[in-house]
Amino acid sequence: MAAAEQSSTSIEMTTDNWMLLLYPPKAPSTRDKYVQRLTRFVNFLGYQRTKEDQARSFADRAKADSVYAFNSVLKFFQSNAMQTKSLK
Repeated sequence: MAAAEQSSTSIEMTTDNWMLLLYPPKAPSTRDKYVQRLTRFVNFLGYQRTKEDQARSFADRAKADSVYAFNSVLKFFQSNAMQTKSLK
């Protein structure tokens, strides 16, 4: 049991959040859309640097503070909803 626990911990520690985002989509167009949406999200939050670094910074902070992660996503959705309403 301890060996399995240690193995999953080492996998979790070596997994790069950016690679986890890019791995699931098979089609390049889907992967590009994921990156585009993530870039809009982290730009909205005010992160600087490359999109890979932005995503990693957000993921690190979100792991440490789940309330921050939830509130960030909620603010982003609310902002998008307000923009959509103003276009109608």
